[in-house]
Amino acid sequence: MSHPGRVPQAPGGASPRMKAPPGARPSRPPAGQRPALPGPPLRAAVVFRPAVWLIPSLLGGLALAGCALLQLAPAPSTALTLADSGREVGLAVGAELEVSLDANPTTGFDWTVVQAWDEAVLELRANDYQSTSLAVGSGGSRRWRFAGKSAGQTALSLAYRRSWETGVPPLRTFTLTVSVGAPGSRP
Repeated sequence: MSHPGRVPQAPGGASPRMKAPPGARPSRPPAGQRPALPGPPLRAAVVFRPAVWLIPSLLGGLALAGCALLQLAPAPSTALTLADSGREVGLAVGAELEVSLDANPTTGFDWTVVQAWDEAVLELRANDYQSTSLAVGSGGSRRWRFAGKSAGQTALSLAYRRSWETGVPPLRTFTLTVSVGAPGSRP
């Protein structure tokens, strides 16, 4: 009688997977059966299963990397700081302009827009603050990223002040005139 989970016994009570005693001649398995191997049975599906998902993943990653390399170079970027205040800057349509100014909002001071730019000429793409340290009370920089949208000229004016203080002059100011020209040109 056969029980599930039990290894069938060979004639004489020996297990079919049991090694032959030293010096004995190897016996051949019955017709239609594979020879028994010592130890637990190997499962080829487990060994090769990772290859099933690994190869397409690698190919997909290579394809994405190739697409990234084929993209056109980004439009040129211009980076400005407080030292550039009062300048006139030329920018091509599609080119980026970044203004990065030191700030410390933990003291209440931050940069605010005094005179807004012409949104038909200059498009705001980002306005964020990045701390330079994890220490409480440390400063960082306020960053605006713009892109030339269409040909024209616009002005930008920013003030570094506390929002609740009225009638007090700003601690610092930043002004900029941006002239946007045709794509590929730098006025």
